[in-house]
Amino acid sequence: MFASITECAEAVSEMGGVIDQTPTRETNYLVIGELCRPEWVHATFGRSIERAIELRDQGYGIQIVSKECWVNSLR
Repeated sequence: MFASITECAEAVSEMGGVIDQTPTRETNYLVIGELCRPEWVHATFGRSIERAIELRDQGYGIQIVSKECWVNSLR
């Protein structure tokens, strides 16, 4: 399993992917960690999830997946 965000980002880059800070119309996947606290919605990653859902509702094919599912898909 990848130990850090940096290792995950490197794996994405090695496969030809591009890392963005926030979801855009060109985003295919938003990889999220575990949501541990109720306050998550006020954090940056909470806003990224909201943005991804907005884009998905507008018809863009963004998939929201957990880090664990994403890592397992690499095996």
